[in-house]
Amino acid sequence: GVAAVLLLLGYIGTRRLVVRRVDAEVPGLPQEFDGLRIVQLSDLHVGPHTNRRFLERVVNAARSLQPDIIAVTGDLVDDRAEDVAVYARTLGALDAPLGVFMIPGNHDVYAGWEEVERSLREARIGTVLVNDVELVHRGSATLALVGTGDPAGGARGTSRAAPDVDGALARVP
Repeated sequence: GVAAVLLLLGYIGTRRLVVRRVDAEVPGLPQEFDGLRIVQLSDLHVGPHTNRRFLERVVNAARSLQPDIIAVTGDLVDDRAEDVAVYARTLGALDAPLGVFMIPGNHDVYAGWEEVERSLREARIGTVLVNDVELVHRGSATLALVGTGDPAGGARGTSRAAPDVDGALARVP
């Protein structure tokens, strides 16, 4: 009985969309980036059982926030590289003036990161940042966005998905 209740609560929780607004003050941030809006999406776990109406709600909520940048911070898919096609169909319509950026999470790694990454890049639905940096510009100001791998990728150097924060930061001009 307890297991059934926990499963039911977990299932209900997967249909819950949480939007939190956070104001952050960043010392030294160039004036051009004052008021920058970043929408962060995380742990979507798109898979065969993901409710499509829920994903539509995610897209609509993200759009309504009028982001300058969208950051998808891991667990895009839920254990199968084939699910990138569903992810691309449902969330590929998201866009933001300064870009959409994705990093891997453990489920993306477990799904076979090499194939997941290749599929994401082929879908052209944003920029995949794995231990890399992307520079975004507003006026004469530049902001460096740094993406890392995930600890599920193993120790640094063991796989492309392994986190290498030092290497990524070293690429920041």
